Amino acid sequence: MDPLTVIGLVAASAQLVDQGASVLKYLSRLYNDIKEAPTQAEKLFNEMTTMIAVITLLKLRFDTFPERIPESERMPITNSLDTLNDILQEMKTRCDPKQIRGVIGRLKWPFDMNETNQYIERIQRHAGILNLVLQNEQLYTPSVFLAKLFKASAPEH
Repeated sequence: MDPLTVIGLVAASAQLVDQGASVLKYLSRLYNDIKEAPTQAEKLFNEMTTMIAVITLLKLRFDTFPERIPESERMPITNSLDTLNDILQEMKTRCDPKQIRGVIGRLKWPFDMNETNQYIERIQRHAGILNLVLQNEQLYTPSVFLAKLFKASAPEH
């Protein structure tokens, strides 16, 4: 073989090795993402289930005892509910089969790993705020109840 052909083959093989390494790196990342996708999906599902439970309890409190939620907590509640609504609308749009093109697109997880983690964190943060409101309401309610009880049972002079 002439030296020019050898140099061309060396360059082509070096390029092929680089491309092969890039593909392996991509496939490795893809494999890890796919392997972790069920775990991420489960975490997201659990956070959404917790969020729904917290919001259901909060709605029950609003329906039953609206006066127990102090005025100072209404703005954080409204902000968190609005943000959670925006998050859910965004997720719904991304998961809607009518919005997804192609059969393959409908079969794969609609969020990448980073997006899934961001959704989990955002849902946790706002569900946590609402959970704190519920805890504060529970702490506040017994003291109001006890104050009324002691006032009612105190002897009049």
